[in-house]
Amino acid sequence: MQIRTIVAAFAATTAAASAQINPPAGPVTDSGPNLSQVIDALEEARTEINAENTPGDASSVFRISQPGSYYLAGNVLADKANFSAIEVAATDVTIDLNGFAIDGAGLATGGIRAFGPTDRLAIRNGVIKGINGNMISAGSPSTSVRDIRAVGVAAGMGADGIFVGGAGAIVERCVVEDAGADGIDVGEGGVVRDSAVINCGSSGITLQIEAIAERCSVTGAADGILMGGRAKALHCRITGSRTNGIRAFDLAFIEGCTIDNATFDGIQATGDCVIVNNQVRASGDDGIVFTSACRVEGNLVIGSTTDGIRGSSRNSIVNNTVEDIGDDGFQITGPDNRVDSNTAVGCTIGFRTQGIGVLDNMIVRNFASDCAITYSVLGGNFFSFTGPSASSSTNPWINIAQ
Repeated sequence: MQIRTIVAAFAATTAAASAQINPPAGPVTDSGPNLSQVIDALEEARTEINAENTPGDASSVFRISQPGSYYLAGNVLADKANFSAIEVAATDVTIDLNGFAIDGAGLATGGIRAFGPTDRLAIRNGVIKGINGNMISAGSPSTSVRDIRAVGVAAGMGADGIFVGGAGAIVERCVVEDAGADGIDVGEGGVVRDSAVINCGSSGITLQIEAIAERCSVTGAADGILMGGRAKALHCRITGSRTNGIRAFDLAFIEGCTIDNATFDGIQATGDCVIVNNQVRASGDDGIVFTSACRVEGNLVIGSTTDGIRGSSRNSIVNNTVEDIGDDGFQITGPDNRVDSNTAVGCTIGFRTQGIGVLDNMIVRNFASDCAITYSVLGGNFFSFTGPSASSSTNPWINIAQ
């Protein structure tokens, strides 16, 4: 009975809906605004950036002083020294470059510059070039910059590409070239995603405390990514850094990154960091170096000039592989580390403890091959090793040398 009732109700509803599809008799007439009217209404809700709507002042070509949505209708030439192309002095402003370019002609000292409280400033969709200063500069919270290509005058001029120093900033799908200082600099809790930095005078991407860089690339910076405390670098690629590939401070999290040809260290970190599943190649000094209480796991280091992986005290160093290292594959310089299930191939010394008080380290289940010295471990550590015949050993903690 219930099934019949449900089927009948469904049939009645379907019939009613079908009846509503039939158009009324007579000629067809307009029942609402057409597409052109909709576009006109949307344009009316936005304000064009021009001399009439947004007149400049003594330091800007155009100045926005009221909340609202603004757009460019053409390219902007800001060829005045000590001027910004666009200044913003209001909260809740959206600027759509509309695919056009702001050109500072090597004279303007600012592209888009925000003064005072400018919370929730949004900038998108265009090119900023030829700026002899910060190309985008905003210090208030919740700034967003998307789909911008920013090209500086020349590296070494001492200004950032995109600086959004307020908390919670977002930079997405942007490209920065030839910034004099940092390529992209985001404030506390900010996010840089799917963006690229090419040739800058200082750090490629600077992450303040708790900020995140995800799926970004940096080529030709000093430090590729400079990370404040509790910052995260996820699945980024850094190439040709003039100092370190990634330099991180306490509680940083680095995962899935690729670092090639850093002049000094591939990854350099302080304490309480997590460094997992990264690839580091051809570093001029150490591949991965850190201080204390770090988790270092699943990394691959190839071709470092000095050491492959080097840590101080209370670290967990597990399941890493180093190959073709100039000095030590793994070097431990402090106490209370766990060094477990790692592989060193083609090093001067595979595994080494070095220094005063380097005691109580647990060095187990590792494998060293094709090294001049496979293991150089001081007394006072939990360690034993054997040759290839270890397959017959009953010791579950044995290290193998080949």
